Amino acid sequence: MAGEVSRRIRGRVLDVGSGTGFPALLMAISGNAREVFGLEKDPHMVDFSRRLENHAHNLRFVEGDFLKGIPDLRKFDTIVFMYILHDFEPRPFLEGTFNFLKPGGRVVVADFDLNGLRKKVMDFAHESGLVLIEDVTVGRAYTHGRDAEAFLIVLER
Repeated sequence: MAGEVSRRIRGRVLDVGSGTGFPALLMAISGNAREVFGLEKDPHMVDFSRRLENHAHNLRFVEGDFLKGIPDLRKFDTIVFMYILHDFEPRPFLEGTFNFLKPGGRVVVADFDLNGLRKKVMDFAHESGLVLIEDVTVGRAYTHGRDAEAFLIVLER
């Protein structure tokens, strides 16, 4: 899925919930991003991920909680939520993109359709005036005790 996401990013990218940092590294070396910032609230994961910064000049990891406000990183051309929203109510995260996304910027959601996530993302896009650029199913997997579709949605502000 990281490869699919990397083909849809551009400019300054914020990877929310970057975890181990490997997807952010793939985004950084894809050639589609000027800069990639991996945002992670777990300080131990940030320490782990920072080792990857040596492999891409345009990659940086920062500690922060997207919902509580992030370090001053300016605005982004692309905000990515990869495999994190299925465990949360997505609306606060999606609403938060308006604080950090440039006009004309993209929101990329790549996840499993658990708990009605795909519909919630689409409903939010419709209600908030975000333009749907792409909505694709990229596969299926057994996760969280059930079979689920993996999807990728690209929205534009």
